[in-house]
Amino acid sequence: QPAKWFVVHYYGTPIDDMITTLAQHAVDRGLGEAAVYWISSCALNPHARGSQVKQAATEALPFAQALKAVDGVVSIIDREGEALHRAWTGFELYVAFTMRGASLLHDMYAVAGDHDKPVGLLDGYAMID
Repeated sequence: QPAKWFVVHYYGTPIDDMITTLAQHAVDRGLGEAAVYWISSCALNPHARGSQVKQAATEALPFAQALKAVDGVVSIIDREGEALHRAWTGFELYVAFTMRGASLLHDMYAVAGDHDKPVGLLDGYAMID
């Protein structure tokens, strides 16, 4: 089943935070329980990434291929904000918007503070709006 959303995240993000965040995103977007996300840390070998980047044109990279088919990107900002300091997350966003431009939705979520409920900023309307 093809993914409809591409997830940009810091690879050190706790999996519980990622699952909670994507579950909230699915509710906010009205995607239902059958929502499909492309998560690069689950789809790529992180140790082979350097060689993949060197050997292929950007458009041929596996994550770039995934970006061609999705409706949007979900950026997950971890509790420490590491996603904002990582070159790879910036590179994924750069490739996404260079390839797709304004046709690609971009939602941003963070789990912050003393509560565990993710807070999102959506590109367009949420189901609650």
